[in-house]
Amino acid sequence: MLKKVIALSTAAMILLTPMSASAVTWGQIASGLQTSNTFKEDKLTVTKDGDTYTFTGGKIEFNMDEGFSDSFQKGGSFFFNDVQVEYVDITADNEKYYVVLDKDTKVGTIYLDTKRNGEVKLLNEGTIGDGAYTSVFVYENGHLTNKGTLKTGEERYYPTTDYDSDKDEYQVISNASAYTSDFVQAVTQEEAEKLVDRRFSFETPGTYNVIVTLTWKDENGEFHYKDFIVTRTVGEDEGPSEEEIRHDMEMKRQAEAIGGVYGSPYWIKQLYLGYHSYNLRLLIDGQPVTMRERLNWNADKSKGISLRVNTVAPEKLTMRFDEKVLEVFERTNITTVTLLDKNGAAVMQYNVSDLRAAYDQYGLNDADQLVVGGMDDDVMKIGADGQLSSIDNLSRCINAGMRYSIPTLGVVAVGKDMERTDRFFKLATRIVAEMGVQLVKTYYCDNFEEVVAACPVPIVVAGGKKLPEDEALTLAYRSIQGGARGLDMGRNIFQSNHPVEMAKAIRMIVHHNATDKEAFQFYTDAINTK
Repeated sequence: MLKKVIALSTAAMILLTPMSASAVTWGQIASGLQTSNTFKEDKLTVTKDGDTYTFTGGKIEFNMDEGFSDSFQKGGSFFFNDVQVEYVDITADNEKYYVVLDKDTKVGTIYLDTKRNGEVKLLNEGTIGDGAYTSVFVYENGHLTNKGTLKTGEERYYPTTDYDSDKDEYQVISNASAYTSDFVQAVTQEEAEKLVDRRFSFETPGTYNVIVTLTWKDENGEFHYKDFIVTRTVGEDEGPSEEEIRHDMEMKRQAEAIGGVYGSPYWIKQLYLGYHSYNLRLLIDGQPVTMRERLNWNADKSKGISLRVNTVAPEKLTMRFDEKVLEVFERTNITTVTLLDKNGAAVMQYNVSDLRAAYDQYGLNDADQLVVGGMDDDVMKIGADGQLSSIDNLSRCINAGMRYSIPTLGVVAVGKDMERTDRFFKLATRIVAEMGVQLVKTYYCDNFEEVVAACPVPIVVAGGKKLPEDEALTLAYRSIQGGARGLDMGRNIFQSNHPVEMAKAIRMIVHHNATDKEAFQFYTDAINTK
């Protein structure tokens, strides 16, 4: 037991090493989130959405008086993006914690412990440890999946060192990466191996040594401890075979073919699009900005181009282009142009056909340039005030759903000053779909089949305001005939005088290919025979 006390004391001294004055404490974060869903201090931003917390940028300091578990006692999901954290101590007592460290996050020490029905799962894609002491402690129902880096040092403290009384000195017994312990009956190497496999998953190539302390109690009630070293090695991925690489290269080469002529990956720049072009420019608040371009393949196998600026959520991002740019898009079969911010979030998306129509509508000649986007033009602008926050909220919802394999429904609503046109719905449903939803809800409109054809995921049609039953059934029939996969009707069913019969009539159209007239006849017969 002496080596444990010495080791823990040493670790404590290390952990109390002061950080820079700009670091934020867990207590400050928790206090700030009590009055607001957003906490900002120096370079750190923390947002709260239900029981999901997102940490971005900055440093977090550890104090003995206020730790992670003290601040977030009810559990939840925690996502760290480009954050430096000195110490994370998660003790779950009937709570469940799910923690993700992204590739840019650095943590000195991780301590995962549980009591009673608690559970802690941590996914590391960043860096844990500073190479000076054991960096990961996992107990009970805690589990760590490592896809990043576990740093270890040459000089080790308990349990990786042991005291030699004959020489009166500490000796290194293992260059361990992590530590775990358990109270067991069978104190064997096999039990230690099982314990490591239960509490750790190592996916990054490398060799990982885990010190396992197994504890038991003898017939006199005295506790005993025995240390085991468990080694896990993850090999390098051999990667694809030479034949597979050649096949992939050929497929890519063919996909990038323009007019039957194979081009290089930099063909966009060769066509005078990009950094040094004045034919196509992106502007923020009227000032030109640099951009990066990327060729995309859409779900319908058409081509699109995305243009990304080095700014987060620009509110006045515009695109300026001339006739030559449109000709390039049309000649190379590019159908969509998407403007992205620094984080890859879509700010605006345009169909090239709509850009051509707008260009021709304004009667521009070869020397003129058209500006679209921003706050002051009405050319292909979608949404309304707050549209960027709506897109951001949808992105968060999609990301959360993907983590738990829950499908996301994206809804395309129509503002009071907007027309319900196929032009708008084709653009809006496509944007929502390409953000990652599995299902899109929208309204029926003329040329609805074109809206469905432009959207790569299934569409369901909203019922909208209350209609007479025959008109509601006609709306349902036209929606299904136009390519919708289903209907999302509320008022036209529960505000009907006969909601059960109305629901059955809708089902006949959706699932049994009935016409609107056949469904209405069924509805009429059903209510007359009640």
